[in-house]
Amino acid sequence: MGDDAHIVRSNSEIQLVGTGIVESGLKVITGKILSVFGKRSASNQVTLTSSTATIGIRGTGVYIESGEGVSYVCTCYGEAKISANNSNEEEVVKSQYHDEPRFIYSKDDSALIKKAPLINHTDYELALIEALVGRVPPFPNFSEGYNRARRKY
Repeated sequence: MGDDAHIVRSNSEIQLVGTGIVESGLKVITGKILSVFGKRSASNQVTLTSSTATIGIRGTGVYIESGEGVSYVCTCYGEAKISANNSNEEEVVKSQYHDEPRFIYSKDDSALIKKAPLINHTDYELALIEALVGRVPPFPNFSEGYNRARRKY
């Protein structure tokens, strides 16, 4: 879709919002999606929604899992503003290399947004979808080859 590309996992339901090939929003109703988005101005950001979170992004790689009561968001690189849907809790995440994954819960006795491990997506997949839109991921030395082990799902 223009400067954006996605890998939608099986058994996922998403809705794209926008005009023509320009996306302005993406709703992950259920399931998992890995996405890369082209650079945008501050007034032209993409809004992603999941079962428990709203994420504002521009020029970012992001992986989202949306489930009942909890979502997982990894800002693979770039910047994202993550807001919990059931509260005023929000956090701006800046990541260079999967630095700040988060779980976002629908309810909890404490904070709804919590640090999480890196799960269920790989740098190979990011490289694939970035290549579809003519880019290379901004990881250190990625263009010189990839020597990390594949992460398991």
